[in-house]
Amino acid sequence: MSDGFYVGMAAASARQQQLDIIADNLANVTTPGFKATRPRFETALRNPGEGKILSSTISGGLDMRPGAMMRTGNSLDIVPEEGTFLSVRAPSGQAMFTRNGKLSVDGDGQLLAGSHPLLDASGHTIIVPAGVTPAISPTGIVAHGSSEIGRLALYRVEGPMHRVGGSLLDVNPGVPANLVDAKVRIGELEGSNATALGSTVDMVATQRQFEHALQAIEIYKKLTDRGNEIGRVR
Repeated sequence: MSDGFYVGMAAASARQQQLDIIADNLANVTTPGFKATRPRFETALRNPGEGKILSSTISGGLDMRPGAMMRTGNSLDIVPEEGTFLSVRAPSGQAMFTRNGKLSVDGDGQLLAGSHPLLDASGHTIIVPAGVTPAISPTGIVAHGSSEIGRLALYRVEGPMHRVGGSLLDVNPGVPANLVDAKVRIGELEGSNATALGSTVDMVATQRQFEHALQAIEIYKKLTDRGNEIGRVR
């Protein structure tokens, strides 16, 4: 196969992966606490002896910059301060992290952040008595009247993280997450740091680059076909 085919196919594959990442970012522009993935590219020698260099997309690190802060006035909307994270229980049962401070109470009385049960410092879920709307204090205390129900666990992560889904995050292997005494802002939410405009612009530009890679493959195909016709014994 012509080297041009390999180059074109590698470029098309890389752009397709980039489109998938951008589409995921675009789908989460309204998800509180969402952290966008920024794709990175790498090159590799397919055959060192021949010097053929191919490109590919790898899932880049998360963009951990904060999203826009939105004032909601809802007493169950919170923003962890000082770049900290709420601790929640993932569907797998493992403790993970989120910046999604949109709190609610489910039918079992569990206090949720997004759709995940919130955890206290001991790793237990916070259970709200039936019919009670809890109050959250700036220090993370969950209470009803003068009765303390629980306290939010806030963590500072000292290293890279990866996204498990939506605004649910986990630390990379070997990265420490330390329980800290931080505060939360009440009546606010941190929005996604992926914007509809930025993601749409990225989508259009990457789609064009993908089409250019397909065009290159088609051109090399025609050149190969023409070369085969010239070399054919008549």
